[in-house]
Amino acid sequence: MDYIEHHGIKGQKWGVRRYQNPDGTHTQLGRARDRARDRRRYSDNDSVFISGKVSYDQPLSEELKEEVDKIIKAKSTVLIGDAPGADTWIQRYLAENDYKRVVVYTTDPVPRNNVGNWEVKYIDGNGNTDERLIRREKDIAMTDQATRGLAVIPENDNPDSATSLNVQRLRNSGLRVRRFDPSLKQWF
Repeated sequence: MDYIEHHGIKGQKWGVRRYQNPDGTHTQLGRARDRARDRRRYSDNDSVFISGKVSYDQPLSEELKEEVDKIIKAKSTVLIGDAPGADTWIQRYLAENDYKRVVVYTTDPVPRNNVGNWEVKYIDGNGNTDERLIRREKDIAMTDQATRGLAVIPENDNPDSATSLNVQRLRNSGLRVRRFDPSLKQWF
């Protein structure tokens, strides 16, 4: 064989990726990859519904802090409940970082937890007297305002738990939800 064959794009420069045109602009494949990468990022237009287990009783792991840091860096609005557990731990972390774009949702006249003295959104129970149904109304209101979700929940959580139902509601609304298992310290 006395010659070398080139299987790249005609005029492609060394170091230019397959999905880039010779002038450096992206091809259709490259644009699709960029859109996929952007879907993983938060933006200042996002309202992130953060939900978690009341039984969560530990400081945030580094993996969870990193995700909340992404939300903070993007200046997304955080929609969070006033429950003890994951809600309160995340509120503490947001307050430690002096983050202002937070709305605390509550069904009580005075929130149970509002660590950063943020804006409060009161949701009445629509005439319900059952505590679970009243809190569900709050979660539905948060889902209606959300553009994304973040859930602190065991991978094998009871499908009827409030946090599992929040994940289902968000997904049924066509929204992306990141789920974190605190016992395994990993995303799933």
